[in-house]
Amino acid sequence: MTTTPYEMLIESAARLTDVDALAVLDEAQVSAASSLLQQNQLALESVRRVLGPECVVPVRYEEAFFSEHCEHFSHLRNLARAFQAEAWLAASRNDFRAAARSGIDTLELANAIRRGGLLTDLLVGIAISGIAMEALRRIRTKLDNGTRRQAIDQLHRLEAQREPFTDIVARDRDWEVAVGYEDKPCDFMSHELSDPEECGLSEDEQKEIRRLLQEMADLPETEQRKMQHDQDNHILALMRMLAVDLALRHVYDTTGRFPDELLSLTPQPLARLPLDPYTEQPFIYRQLGVASFCLYSTGPKLSDGGGHFGPWPSVAAGCADLCLDADDYWPGGCSLQ
Repeated sequence: MTTTPYEMLIESAARLTDVDALAVLDEAQVSAASSLLQQNQLALESVRRVLGPECVVPVRYEEAFFSEHCEHFSHLRNLARAFQAEAWLAASRNDFRAAARSGIDTLELANAIRRGGLLTDLLVGIAISGIAMEALRRIRTKLDNGTRRQAIDQLHRLEAQREPFTDIVARDRDWEVAVGYEDKPCDFMSHELSDPEECGLSEDEQKEIRRLLQEMADLPETEQRKMQHDQDNHILALMRMLAVDLALRHVYDTTGRFPDELLSLTPQPLARLPLDPYTEQPFIYRQLGVASFCLYSTGPKLSDGGGHFGPWPSVAAGCADLCLDADDYWPGGCSLQ
């Protein structure tokens, strides 16, 4: 039987060893993290060879598929954790080009998880995309212009290869009908995701996904889909904002000043101007003196809040605008991703 790229991805990820030791990353862990990543280098190289458009979740339209498939999530979580550690270790050594590469690889992994999958895969992909964006946004001021250009090109490529939300929803609905869960998808998913050991997600990831499912359970289907779509657009907005942010810094390093308006970023360094996925209009941009700027999205509320920022729950509730550094607005400045 021919092994698919996704099956090869899971097989390679399953070969990672002792990755739980990478859960805590600080200065005291540099040597240990370096040793662990070296120990897992062959498995990570195998993963990178299969990531790409051909890597698609092989959904089977039968009830047994879901629980069997959820067993893969622990391997995918470990893989994301290894990529995260790679980015962190490279940044600690001031190798920001390598750090950016690991961040992009994590986004590539998130694409592979959602591509061809169900709504649960989408939620896991969103969580892993959050890990990638956290790594990339933290180093964006450290990149040279060559690395910025490469990152912009890669972000554009990854967006083009990102399976649309509507396609995943349609597939999930077909799967529910095929296995008889069309009347209670949230109850079924909540049951399957109730045990961290069973589905392979961390406790924090479990809590977040369970919270989202619980919020959706009592809502009409249209409202459920809106919440899911807003969550998906959250990541897309961050990806597009990052491309614009990198382009702005490229212009500043080239000319000594930030542009007056975003449209001047095209056709170089941006071939086209990424739009806010919530409004389909340019992101909100203001110069703040000679050497600084403000860039943000309206978020789901669709109106400019004047640059009042907060973490994602505040953005989702319509109480804050969305910026690249939204995770810094959690109490204590910590990220829940």
